[in-house]
Amino acid sequence: MRAAISPEAAELVTRYPAITACRVALEKFDASGWNARVEVLLPQHQLIVNATGADEVSARRHALQRAAERLEEVMARDPRLTAGRNADC
Repeated sequence: MRAAISPEAAELVTRYPAITACRVALEKFDASGWNARVEVLLPQHQLIVNATGADEVSARRHALQRAAERLEEVMARDPRLTAGRNADC
């Protein structure tokens, strides 16, 4: 079952139209924290980012912020990615 798209994930997909897929997974790793994993697919590229947080929201937000930073780097290195199609995150 798919959960609703978080506002941060929706913004990421909107800001980077070359994204073809984006997956966000949350996992409670111990009593005090959560792990978020963001996988972003682009033509010829794949980004995987992990981040932790005290709760689900902070872990997801931190991981998506890190993914946005990595996307900026990839987009700067590969100008072919300036045009593309969007997908759901």
